[in-house]
Amino acid sequence: MRAALLPTPGDPFMLSYWLRNYETLREYVDELVVVQNGVQTPEVVEYDRRIVEAVGGRFVTFPQSIGHDGAMLWLLQNTSADHIVMCEDDAYVRHPEKVAWAFGLIESGATDLVGSPRHEDYVTSPLMEWGPYTPGDLAELRHGLWPAFLFARKDDLLTTDRIFGDRAWPRGGHIEGWGPVTPEACDYIGIAAEFVHLDTFFGTTFQLRAKGLRTELVHHVRVYDAAATEAWLAEDPPWFHVTNLSTINYVLDGTPIEQIPDCGPGGGLWTRRVAWWLRCWQMTTDAPGTQSYISALTNFLDRAQISDANLDAWSHVLGAWVTWQDRVAVIA
Repeated sequence: MRAALLPTPGDPFMLSYWLRNYETLREYVDELVVVQNGVQTPEVVEYDRRIVEAVGGRFVTFPQSIGHDGAMLWLLQNTSADHIVMCEDDAYVRHPEKVAWAFGLIESGATDLVGSPRHEDYVTSPLMEWGPYTPGDLAELRHGLWPAFLFARKDDLLTTDRIFGDRAWPRGGHIEGWGPVTPEACDYIGIAAEFVHLDTFFGTTFQLRAKGLRTELVHHVRVYDAAATEAWLAEDPPWFHVTNLSTINYVLDGTPIEQIPDCGPGGGLWTRRVAWWLRCWQMTTDAPGTQSYISALTNFLDRAQISDANLDAWSHVLGAWVTWQDRVAVIA
């Protein structure tokens, strides 16, 4: 049995748009389980439940956030599937048949994990070809899988320490599956001299590889840098990952621009995110709070001084990655 597992903050526009994409791959999975992990209004929760159940999925909600790793663990513990694909609501399949391909590789014994590596962000980024796993090698600290379109056997993930989220290991401590946290390791990561901090699923990646699990890597899926996003489209990746979209609360709650990381006049790193958020709300006319959502986005565009030209450029670059039927709704 195969399951698609989705932890999501529950933003109704992003979830609705993701479910449209899910419908293109649903024939290749036996179960969809969605955990709405975060604070939403009762109206949004019921809307989320309705749209998930409408595509045949199972919906569970928690009134407070249980963290990304908590949601992943709950999903793994509450599916009866032997094989899973871990999803995120900002990652989309472009070629649904590749879902069957990825599951098939694991089911046939050809590999143990299928996923996309981090640190492939720019045209100049080196291809993350990992090779055999070498515990203690500093280069391995850059070898982590995204937990989005991550295919695995459920039991393999549950036999780790089950801490899937981002983690910090103090100098003098120990990274399970990799080794002791030395001053050289701290310097190599470069965040602080006192600890190594790595993002979601890095620690789990080390543990899985230390157990001898083999990995099939799918490259160039993160649409983050404009030049890379345009260049990698020619490779026709099977899925793509927009990333950073859970930060939308900064926009919706009116956080001052100067308090928003990586923002500022012209939008900074936020123009790409806003371009995708606009796509999501343009596709969803029945979600609760549509007009307030639009007002907040419009207000943010003005406060961040994001030009129409730059926004349109990102919309065009990102839109080229969409392979499924995608009609923009007209909102009065």
